Amino acid sequence: MATPGSVVVWEWFFHATHWLPYEPIVSNYIETTYSQWAARGGARAWPNQSCVELKNIKSSLSVLTVDLVTMSQTNQSTGTRHVS
Repeated sequence: MATPGSVVVWEWFFHATHWLPYEPIVSNYIETTYSQWAARGGARAWPNQSCVELKNIKSSLSVLTVDLVTMSQTNQSTGTRHVS
């Protein structure tokens, strides 16, 4: 979770070679969702609500989900999962 004044950058897996930062608006969306989920008890309290669907923030990312428990990215159309 971010501390006041800090900047959190979430990343996505690029062409099976390396991780690149999401755009600030997407990274902020993931971090806000993560912070709210963690504040409500995270995986212990909400085990079935640990995935962030990026289509909610940007339609071009509609096939991607971020799992807050495993800190992984999954392409829903291919089933490919990348863990940071």
